[in-house]
Amino acid sequence: MSYTHVPPPAIVLGVALGLFLWLCLTPVAYAADIIVNSTEDNTIAGDGLCTLREAVNNANANADTTAGDCRAGALLPADQIIIPAGVYTLTPGLDNTNAHGDLDIRTAGGNLELVGAGALSTTISGPGYVVGTDRILHTGVDGPGAVIVEVHNLTLRDGHAPQGGGAIYINGTYVLIEESVIEECEAIYAGGMSNNGNGGAIYMSGGDLTILNSVLVNNTARASVIGDVKGGAIHATNGANVLIEESILQENHAVVPDIGSDRTSAGAIFFNGGNLTLRRSQIISNSVGATFSDNRGFGGAIYFAGVALQIVASTVADNTAGEAAGALYLDGARAEIVRSTFSGNRAPQGYGGAIVNWSVLTITNSTFSGNLAKLTAAGVANNSAGVLSLLNSTFTDNACAIEGGIAGGACGVYNWGAAATVQNSILAGNRDLGSGRPLSPDAGGSFTSLGHNVVGVAADGFIDGVNGDKVGTLSSPLDARLFGLGANGGPTATHLPAWDSPVISAADAAACPPNDQRGVTRPAGAGCDVGAVEMGAPHFLPYLQRE
Repeated sequence: MSYTHVPPPAIVLGVALGLFLWLCLTPVAYAADIIVNSTEDNTIAGDGLCTLREAVNNANANADTTAGDCRAGALLPADQIIIPAGVYTLTPGLDNTNAHGDLDIRTAGGNLELVGAGALSTTISGPGYVVGTDRILHTGVDGPGAVIVEVHNLTLRDGHAPQGGGAIYINGTYVLIEESVIEECEAIYAGGMSNNGNGGAIYMSGGDLTILNSVLVNNTARASVIGDVKGGAIHATNGANVLIEESILQENHAVVPDIGSDRTSAGAIFFNGGNLTLRRSQIISNSVGATFSDNRGFGGAIYFAGVALQIVASTVADNTAGEAAGALYLDGARAEIVRSTFSGNRAPQGYGGAIVNWSVLTITNSTFSGNLAKLTAAGVANNSAGVLSLLNSTFTDNACAIEGGIAGGACGVYNWGAAATVQNSILAGNRDLGSGRPLSPDAGGSFTSLGHNVVGVAADGFIDGVNGDKVGTLSSPLDARLFGLGANGGPTATHLPAWDSPVISAADAAACPPNDQRGVTRPAGAGCDVGAVEMGAPHFLPYLQRE
């Protein structure tokens, strides 16, 4: 028999009383809430008005520099600047003293929070594109450091920087953006005027960035002359780390004016740092290329050259790169795509409608549908240094060779790489629109089948009836019997299989992930289903009520 020791009631009461007294008597440090009461942009001390610029000056100085207009700043804990509803337009200027131009936030000032009344109510705006214009925020202006700058419930709009970061320049600090909007900002390369035109919304030189429940829309990295621009929304380098959750990056662009330019990349995110993570987010309708014809560029959504990329439960759709990689150009160490959908991405002059891969890439429980490439690999192009692994994923309705006479083929996945393994996946229903030599529209190059795949037209490595693979031929393609791409539950669009689809209960259950792309438990029927969606065996109702 075992016994549990229970303290006497007097001891329990004494401990509780001691804790209560400690909580009551211990001094509590409160943030200095600096409340802005004017939309003017000046530093006139003693006029009774607390402007946004004065509030930032007090936070930087950890003191009162305004003759009582604003509450004094404090080093600890974080200063919180409360910004009521209204439009706060910054005056033009280029300096790092917070005298005019952008709001310069000093590392020495400690942590700082900018809190608006809601993204639809509070806006901090640049002055538009005029001589001497600047971005909106500059963190770590006195050097990098372990400080936190937070932006909550407001909109940053119309910032224009003649270098990186149209809205925010992050210099080795931590920045949190939550429930906010960054729109219509621009980083401009003008030749001899700046080092780059990178990061239409945000430029990071080191540091960490977290974006939660926010929208980055219609930002641009632009060259007004022949130049090198990267990252229509975000440019991250020097070991920077970025986390994006439940957010939207839409209609951001990286563009140059000259015909035939191939020095643009990343319509949304250019990443040459540490770790980039996207969860439950949408990266849609971003583009990269030239403003005239012969529109080249790489990575319509993301150009990744960092340590690790992870995309989870997200949608990457309708992005465009003129030359290659309509959605992702992967040149980093490793990348993982889980429970996500890539659809409608385009490489109208090249290859890799969705992805061009030079890294170690794993795709699990994901859907690639409706992507387009002029040449080949509308889904994924796995290049010579790439290592590709597909598990329980669906590649269908992707098309290539959109001009007659071009030998397309392999419009689902093409492998030029050292290794490509495929298991429990669908490669079927992809379309070669060219009129060249006959090739499999679903897969090209050499693959290692780990079994239980459904392949529309045979390719090297897939043999019908071997290792559970079901494989069609060029003259008699195997129909995977999938419904169209649609909202079928979960955060992303998927293809449901018909009840008589060859994918039902045909997967290797031992290799199946515990859930499908939508989050449905596997297996749902007699066995695990091939592809990204788990349907299970059909259920017939004995009676259907007539309405």
